Amino acid sequence: MKNFTTKIFLLLAFVAFVSGQATAQTVIWGYATDSLNSSFKGGLNAWTTVGVSSSSPAKAPLAKWAWTATGRLSNGAYWGTRIAIASPTIANGAAGFNSDFLDNGGVVNAFGLGVCPGPQRGELISPVINCSGYSTVEVKFNQYFRQFQTKCYVSASNDGGTTWTDFAVNTEIAANAESPTNSVKFVDITSVAANQANVKIRFAFDGNYYFWLVDDVELREKPKNNLAVGAVNFCPASYATPVHQINTDTFFFIADIQNNGSAAQSNVQLKSEVFRRLTSGANGALIYRDSQNIGNMAVGLKSSAGSFLEFNPNDPVAEQNFDTTYFMTKNFVPGTLLTVGDYNLVYSVRSLDSLDVRPADNSKTLRFNVSGNLWSKESAPNTGLRPGSGGDYSIGALYSTSPNWFNGSMYVAKSVVIDASKNGGIAGASTTVYAAKVLDNVLPNFSNFTTGDPILSNADLEPVGFNQYTFVGDAADSTSETPTIPLLDYNTTNPDVKLEPGKRYLFMASYSGVDATIFHGFNNTVKNYNISTVLFTTGWFFGGFGPEDQAVMRVNTMLISSNDDVALPESVLKVFPSPANQSVNFDLNFEKATNISVAVVDLTGKVLTMEDINGVTTRTLNYDVTGYPSGIYLIRVECKDGTKTKRFVVQH
Repeated sequence: MKNFTTKIFLLLAFVAFVSGQATAQTVIWGYATDSLNSSFKGGLNAWTTVGVSSSSPAKAPLAKWAWTATGRLSNGAYWGTRIAIASPTIANGAAGFNSDFLDNGGVVNAFGLGVCPGPQRGELISPVINCSGYSTVEVKFNQYFRQFQTKCYVSASNDGGTTWTDFAVNTEIAANAESPTNSVKFVDITSVAANQANVKIRFAFDGNYYFWLVDDVELREKPKNNLAVGAVNFCPASYATPVHQINTDTFFFIADIQNNGSAAQSNVQLKSEVFRRLTSGANGALIYRDSQNIGNMAVGLKSSAGSFLEFNPNDPVAEQNFDTTYFMTKNFVPGTLLTVGDYNLVYSVRSLDSLDVRPADNSKTLRFNVSGNLWSKESAPNTGLRPGSGGDYSIGALYSTSPNWFNGSMYVAKSVVIDASKNGGIAGASTTVYAAKVLDNVLPNFSNFTTGDPILSNADLEPVGFNQYTFVGDAADSTSETPTIPLLDYNTTNPDVKLEPGKRYLFMASYSGVDATIFHGFNNTVKNYNISTVLFTTGWFFGGFGPEDQAVMRVNTMLISSNDDVALPESVLKVFPSPANQSVNFDLNFEKATNISVAVVDLTGKVLTMEDINGVTTRTLNYDVTGYPSGIYLIRVECKDGTKTKRFVVQH
């Protein structure tokens, strides 16, 4: 496993989308003007390549780009079964930087033993291109890129390569993720190349693994109409939220958008939507929609210091790709609209007065889940992290319970699921997991939180749960494990941790001593700018390792019991038919208008559906049970005066 270093900062997040159709653009250089060089026909030709650096300085000159006749870099140990770059002229070959092979010589786990150990920097430099007479210039190219710890730059020079300006690309691709094989990129170099006769461009791979393939490079005039999406806000507090906790999880819609075209855009509309997600991944039933007219957007409109969402003081070059942040005025409170299942969160932007040349970058879709009982910040682990400074650390997540409970002890946290790995094997290593309630005096942004004290001695936390776990390793991989760890009450050591309504809870895994070398599992495919992942080393960091890194800290919840501590009258609830095959009816009968909560659960306590209904006197609810396996289920009706729970049978 390659090691990751720490990046700690707290941010907030946002999203957008654009629509349009392609229009003709003037090609300044490429194909008809210089097909040999723009398509790497038969070799690098007039392009030059420079090896700039390596972790072994004497071998830096070997950090070079190379021509590949097949459009593949399969001699790297971690290429696997990947196919070639899908560029239009792949039959002519392509250019590539093979950090994988340079570092390991094509041998698995032979890190640093190749001809040019990583991290490396290699540059591919074009011949001189004349851009005289063109007031706007952009670079278009096809690419196939796989990320680990690398920065990619397209650079431009207007003095034949003496001085360069860098433009960051591929910043959206997470570690161990990759672009499509047919990815097309556009980079605006107008500020350097417009009306210049002595222009060069440069592709720079600067980092550690895996590869970058480039083909079919063109310089073009910028299109007239081209709005685009920058960063977007992942609205739910978590990737997965139990249906009995999602009702008050307010969605704030925030997006970064830019005008990348050469003409001002009028009547710009930003839209936010929530859809039920189909099994294919496509949008299903519309749950929520709102749009907002932004008005006019000037050419190249950008925020003064980079995006509010994306500003990263450690990489200011990347900031030039992001634009102004827009907050939509309306928020979405799910209430009972979101039932168990997967959903798509979609942002889009367009001008109502013109067609956009690149509709592909006019929208972004993010996925989230409403579960029966599970809280989770991620869909699956894809990497491991630990503080780069070393030493003991704790990592976890913040979850908030809904305030809309009629009784304060309806649900418990039964267990947590974590993911961990350790070089050389994890068996015998251990962790201690904790659950702690955040006291009410702590502000929503934690600005008044006691940052120096750990979880057990922090005046702003009340420990409520714990357990200790010794790893055994997964059968398929002795270096890692994803265990489910039962939670014990902190004061009684009895199973389960009682949750209270309207509270915030930290669930943390602690690694100390020799076990502080453990890498905790993360997913880095979706950025969450809410307070999500939480880190403690010598102090608390409520941005974790950054918004793109979500710790694996899942919490399994459950309805405490089917017993009615304060029972409502028998007449309140009637169930028929039972057994039920297609559907079941629940007759509700209250003497006066009553606000109630209705939940259907299985005998394990898993909530299958839940809804809040206000002002009920008499009403019949009909639930479809065709998707329920045959068995016994519970219907629970709850209000401020008590509860009533009854059993019913599904028989197919």
